[in-house]
Amino acid sequence: ALIAFALGVGYVQRAPKAPQPIHFAIASPTNEPFEYIIPLSLSPDGKKLAFVQNDETQTPWVWVRALDSNEPVKLEATVGAARMTAWSADSNSVFFRTHDSARNVDKLKRVSTSGGSAEVLCDLPGGTEFLSANRNDQLLLAAPDGSLKQIAISDCAIKPTAPWDRTKYDVGEGWPKFLPDGNHFTYVALRADKHHDIYVGSLDGEPGKLLIHNAGAPTFADGRLLFARDGYLYAQPFDPVGLKMSGDAVQVLRMQLAFRGVGGIANYSVAQSVLAYHEQLYPRMELSWRDLKGNRLGTLMEPSTWENIRVSPDGRRVLSSKSDMLTHTGDLWVIDAARKTSTAITHENPYGGVLGVWSPDGKRVALTGHFEAAPDSLSILESDGSRKQLSSPNPKNDYVAVDWSPDGKALLYWESDNETASGRFGIYPLIGNSKPQLLFEKQSSNLPDARFSPDGKWIAFISDRSGRSEIYVAPFGRPGAPVQISTHGGQNVRWTPDGKNLLYMAADYQIIRIPLGLGATVQAGEQSVLFQLPPIPGMNSPLGFEVAPAGKRLLVNAPVGEASKPLTVVVNWQSELGKH
Repeated sequence: ALIAFALGVGYVQRAPKAPQPIHFAIASPTNEPFEYIIPLSLSPDGKKLAFVQNDETQTPWVWVRALDSNEPVKLEATVGAARMTAWSADSNSVFFRTHDSARNVDKLKRVSTSGGSAEVLCDLPGGTEFLSANRNDQLLLAAPDGSLKQIAISDCAIKPTAPWDRTKYDVGEGWPKFLPDGNHFTYVALRADKHHDIYVGSLDGEPGKLLIHNAGAPTFADGRLLFARDGYLYAQPFDPVGLKMSGDAVQVLRMQLAFRGVGGIANYSVAQSVLAYHEQLYPRMELSWRDLKGNRLGTLMEPSTWENIRVSPDGRRVLSSKSDMLTHTGDLWVIDAARKTSTAITHENPYGGVLGVWSPDGKRVALTGHFEAAPDSLSILESDGSRKQLSSPNPKNDYVAVDWSPDGKALLYWESDNETASGRFGIYPLIGNSKPQLLFEKQSSNLPDARFSPDGKWIAFISDRSGRSEIYVAPFGRPGAPVQISTHGGQNVRWTPDGKNLLYMAADYQIIRIPLGLGATVQAGEQSVLFQLPPIPGMNSPLGFEVAPAGKRLLVNAPVGEASKPLTVVVNWQSELGKH
């Protein structure tokens, strides 16, 4: 026994120490800051990081950073890359997709990390996501209708996998990642109440096996299954052969990652001993009045998580969403512009918060939110505090109220088709028996932003059909094709009260004014720059402005302090386990 004890002591004394974790940051390779969620993926060998980042014109590209290099390299053949990427199993090439707006399909492509042209492989339904490929060049797909599919590059045939149990999971399935055998994979089954579950499935399409309750974003690495809960990352021992969990879950990182709760998404990637992530940052926003040259005239409210602002028709009140950055829930508030006080007018605190639009007389508010369950729906908050629910034309889709017609007879809404991952605008009559109707059907839009002209005869809206968000104007209530107004990107479109000018935010965050001649057709005049806003990138950025009723000042919602985080890489992430 003494000899055994001595040998044990000798082994402990000679046992190598666990390698110390190495942390380093990767800044945006362009002048455009990183968005809230950055599509990123580590190569299977853990030596390279691919991520998608916009340039200054809001055009996305795939960049690859070799971890033994100091600079990321832009893959020139990936212009217009849409969201997530997946590595080939040999770590030598990247799968990505671009969108064909004319056909509403995605093109699955592959490009070598050494550069050169991209190989066009297959057509995919528009909005299809993928995160993982196996040695046989089979990819797992998260289809826009919420189901999981598989595709083989050899024949481009899309087949079902991991049956979706709609009785338990009302949102769908997502985040499919292959296990080492290339046949089994982990995924998350999604619920609107965010009580997601992690399963393991296989390419044979058999029902999945439950692994973990109340978690999302699963990825296997180094004998552990990593997963997230409300953006916090955990790891637990997992046998990828026996498909069994063991031991206890431990927290991997102290900080919260950028995440989307209903989607079961957390912004990280892991391979071998390398972990890459994007930390949550929800900028603090300040509401301030500015003149048309950008000069500050005064602060309306102290910095908070203000967004989706709307000035009342009389200019005395402001609607604003206000969210909890840790849970991504929130309510709608009314701000008294004279007293500088705020009061919540909804109290359900739903995921994603609540958006509001004033009626023309300022007595009612059109609401958008997950009040009952997913998806987003429309309702009217009456002056007495009661709420009237509006029936959704398609209960499977999300609906957002974007404006109220000046005559008070209709809502302008944006609809997200959750089966095709495309957006479009429509009109919702509030009187009579008329049914909701779609507008500008050939002009898809993934940004819910449009406004009636003050006389109600025109609608200014945003469409990304061209591959970039641009401003358009179309007649309302009579025939006429939309006319493109912006030429180098634009969003946050607003009319001046006299209806003679449009203001919008360009791709470089400058506020642009452009005069319009409105008659039988739309004639756009020469645009001019009013002033520059600080950048907060992203389709759902809280950055924005509203025009006051007199037209002589703007209410600007702009960040105070840090507005974007770099990517972080941790080598030897296993040494972080149990420290937090």
